[in-house]
Amino acid sequence: MGQRVQRLIKFNKDNVLFETGQATVRGDEAIRAGRYLRMRIGAEKSGYTAEHYCVGVVQEYLPFRSWVSHVELIRGTGYIERSKMAGSPYLAERGAGAYE
Repeated sequence: MGQRVQRLIKFNKDNVLFETGQATVRGDEAIRAGRYLRMRIGAEKSGYTAEHYCVGVVQEYLPFRSWVSHVELIRGTGYIERSKMAGSPYLAERGAGAYE
């Protein structure tokens, strides 16, 4: 029993590094609860990819107007990937946008 407790403590040691949150993204029927969602953050060459686990998804469809997915996310690796970057993460992230 003591070994099992020690193993569980070791497995959960880094859980504070994972992110939790919500995202509103372009509508996609492939986004479902129980799947991982990969998000590209920053420019193609200098950015990074964060992976999140989807807990819940609400599809909002307005005919002839828009379709968005509201996703509840846990265990995101954005902070971990950001801390691995050699250069400034800010410089890599600022290049991303609609007019890049």
